Amino acid sequence: METLKLRALFERESVRPGRRTELALMAQLVAVGRPLDAARPPLSVVFVVDASGSMKGQPLAQVQESVRALLELLAPTDKVGVVAFSSAATVVAESALLTPDAKRQLRRRTDSIEATGQTNVESGLLLGQQALGARAAHERQVLVLLSDGEANEGVTSPEGLEQIAGKMRPDVSITTLGYGARHNPDVLAAVARAGGGQYWFIPDPSEARVEFARAVGAQSDVVAEAVELVFCPGDGVELIEVIGARPRLAKEGLVVPQPDLRENGERIAVARVMVDAPKEPQEITGAVIKVRFRRAGSPDVVTVEQRVPLRVQDAEPALVVEAHAAAVLAKAEVGRAEARALADRGNFDAAAAILRRHLGVLEAVPGYQKMDGSALSEAVEQLVDEVTAYERKPSGAEYAEFKATQLGVDVAQGGKHVADLKSARVTAWVDQASGQVIRGGEVVVRGPGGVEVARVPLCAELTVGRMPGNDIVIAAGNISKRHARIVFRDGKAIVVDLKTTNGTFVNGKRVQAPMILGAQDRVYVGDHSIEVVTKDPGDKGKP
Repeated sequence: METLKLRALFERESVRPGRRTELALMAQLVAVGRPLDAARPPLSVVFVVDASGSMKGQPLAQVQESVRALLELLAPTDKVGVVAFSSAATVVAESALLTPDAKRQLRRRTDSIEATGQTNVESGLLLGQQALGARAAHERQVLVLLSDGEANEGVTSPEGLEQIAGKMRPDVSITTLGYGARHNPDVLAAVARAGGGQYWFIPDPSEARVEFARAVGAQSDVVAEAVELVFCPGDGVELIEVIGARPRLAKEGLVVPQPDLRENGERIAVARVMVDAPKEPQEITGAVIKVRFRRAGSPDVVTVEQRVPLRVQDAEPALVVEAHAAAVLAKAEVGRAEARALADRGNFDAAAAILRRHLGVLEAVPGYQKMDGSALSEAVEQLVDEVTAYERKPSGAEYAEFKATQLGVDVAQGGKHVADLKSARVTAWVDQASGQVIRGGEVVVRGPGGVEVARVPLCAELTVGRMPGNDIVIAAGNISKRHARIVFRDGKAIVVDLKTTNGTFVNGKRVQAPMILGAQDRVYVGDHSIEVVTKDPGDKGKP
């Protein structure tokens, strides 16, 4: 059964004879997926939990509750273990199949974790890998690492920890969760990137249970792991770089590791190449693109390859807009990283200037349409939000939370936030982790003057923002691309601000942390109001 589709395109349909021409070369992967009712491979999961002193109290209690909840969502064929790390790491519970006895032991031992000491992320990673044990032929091995602080013992740099995580590939996938504004998102994002997984930001302890479920549930969507793209140049073609990547140089070309791919997921990589065209018109092999991967849970490596032809002709080379747009998006993501580095040092004006330059290039791509839901429009709106935030010169705390939220977006990969990549499986996990959800009600949205503009049925969570793809779309300039979430936990309606520059308000009070909505409460985003209406208007926010 086909798992990954590979497609590759040059930025131009042809090159002039006898000329030296620089081009972009796009390689796109699409995960075909599997039927919803198809059995997923067993998961072997080790939770690597920060137990340093900063986790004492509610943060650690919420993590312990999260692990208990996930034991009920995983299958009896899955294995689970727990490692805690502070100044050093310890195995709290050995990895074991989820029998009833194993669940009881895991709950008891997880509840016994105490917070003390410093934060040695390195020790947690290494002991977590050891706790997974040897990989069975048809299982997926996953580390889920959570931290709320700054790595301050052992290896502490993003580069050093990224290197440790990278050595665990291809057998182990690593997903990281950053807890609160004090953690280092650069460290956790680097570990997740090298580990083939994703970085998730948990702004408040009350969100831990659902974000854990979302992160682990996403692992059940993975259809391809140990993915590598290989750019092999043709005769007369020189590979300059893969934009925004750090490829490995091999005899066949540049090898670019890719994250695990979830069903229906896409991944794009763009190389810059220099073509020395022959003097006579002809068709040449510009490149051969290969993808190597394992089907999730399989020990066998599959290779798919595509020859990418390039015509040599004495005519004006036609632009291939799709490949050109992919190159512009990849460069914009590099620009975001440069701007973020400047913002880290408080140089917000320079950061905004970089993004404004990229905005101009994105908007000049042929076919760009404002807010049409395409990758180009998603990227433009993402950069608009970041420029707005930088130009307001946020405080240190405001910037830390904004940065952690935005690290969930990669404009080179379509500009969607990682939390918005929903599937039926992840939605089911989130629903179960949410507890009792209000049923049969609606969310009513009103614009200026109280005019009703939308009604949306209630579900476990609804995102609010100005771009298509949100559950509640409010196309207004004072609404962020991802502005807020209305979520339902244990039968209560809760509003969560997504660290926006314009803010989310309840009855005139700015939402600083997840806020439970009472019977008469209204949520305000920009000049729009949002009201939760249940079957019994007197029971808003109640089971």
